[in-house]
Amino acid sequence: MIHGILKGRTLLSISILMVLSGCAGYHPAMESPPVEIPSEFSISGNMTAPVLWWQAFKDRQLMELECRALTANMDVLSAWTRIEQAEAAARKAGAELYPWIDVSAGASHQTSRNGNRYENTDTLSLGAVASYELDLWGRIRKGREAAEMNVLAAEADLDTARITLSAELALAYFELQGTAMQLHVIQRQIKENLASLDIISAMYEYGQTDIIDTLQQKQAVESTKAQEIEKKKSIDLLKNQLAVLLGCSPGTIHIRQDAGLPSIPPLPDTGVPLDIVNRRPDCRSAFFRLKAANARLAQAVAEQYPRISLSASADTSASSTGDLFENWLATLAANILTPVFEGGRLKAGVEQAQAEARQALYDYGSTVLTAIREVEDALAREARQREILDNMEKRLELSRRSMEQITEQYKAGTVEFLRFLATELSTDTLETKVITEKLKLVEARIALYRAMAGPITVPSPASQDQGIRSNQESQE
Repeated sequence: MIHGILKGRTLLSISILMVLSGCAGYHPAMESPPVEIPSEFSISGNMTAPVLWWQAFKDRQLMELECRALTANMDVLSAWTRIEQAEAAARKAGAELYPWIDVSAGASHQTSRNGNRYENTDTLSLGAVASYELDLWGRIRKGREAAEMNVLAAEADLDTARITLSAELALAYFELQGTAMQLHVIQRQIKENLASLDIISAMYEYGQTDIIDTLQQKQAVESTKAQEIEKKKSIDLLKNQLAVLLGCSPGTIHIRQDAGLPSIPPLPDTGVPLDIVNRRPDCRSAFFRLKAANARLAQAVAEQYPRISLSASADTSASSTGDLFENWLATLAANILTPVFEGGRLKAGVEQAQAEARQALYDYGSTVLTAIREVEDALAREARQREILDNMEKRLELSRRSMEQITEQYKAGTVEFLRFLATELSTDTLETKVITEKLKLVEARIALYRAMAGPITVPSPASQDQGIRSNQESQE
């Protein structure tokens, strides 16, 4: 019966080797994602976007903040440690390809009684054991390959974290500048509303209007002051957000708020969608995780086959160090371990690995589609936002002209106060809305740069640690 089992195992091993040969060659090509990719984007410019995309806005303060954040942000530094963890795991997985050697040493003392005498015996021992598994089916190599793919995925995740950080910082920075612009407009509106209140109050004293007009204008002034308070609160919160993104405690940084919103650079060349996919770190991370899943699938298949290991040992013992290396006893053995009955655990492991590989394939496809959609969304958003901003600026110009005419007519008593007040409030609202729409246009361009961005080169972790120490010293 044993002979039959061994014969069956031999045939099984040959079949499995053929299967593994095909499995080992199964690697998805990043050049051909599992989804259809268009040949070009719907809109494209002809300018080349800089690798450090925020430089296109030509804002020196933003450039300084981005450089500081990329070397001190806690999330980015955390991503560095995940790379170190993945590298250690890869080294650990690859260590099984080399022999394992253990050395042991010991000493013992024994006292025995011989009649009326006691005899003491000292014994020294030294031994070494080496073991090595023959990786015939590629189980260990596939485990190491999966770990190496995880390292590449972790590196791509770090690049994704950098891009995300740079975009979040730029968004918060320009929102701060835009809010400061709105605050300046509101403060100017308060002065204008107070000047109008003085005129209305004087007209009331001369009997040219009633108290209701005065009270309503005072209410308009207080409403504008409420907007001022709200904008100041937003500025405080944005400064706190920027401090955290820079790796600092809130309240410990100073950012100038007089930069205003930038002019939008010419539309960049969006290039070929496939190039975007190959460049974007989130797509690369998904691809490397897919390769890791396929390597784990091959490893799970190899788990079903026999394991062959070699072991060698040598031992010696003596009563003195001089004789310790004289008498060695060495052995060499080969062992084969093959599963006969394991309750379907190994088969279930293969099925689980197959499902994980399919999931990784679908995740990769979803990431690719999302990357293309984000570029198209940003292009469409910017194009429509330009139309919205143009319309808003035309409405503001017309409202200002109406306000000039109605103010003169109200002073002459030919227009009632409610119409004057409605025009005043409309003009004030449009002035702040224009800034909001300008900010949305900047945000659309940031979204486009972010969707197109590739890896960002930053200082090494050692330089980052120095940046943290410098930051802590400056806070102290």
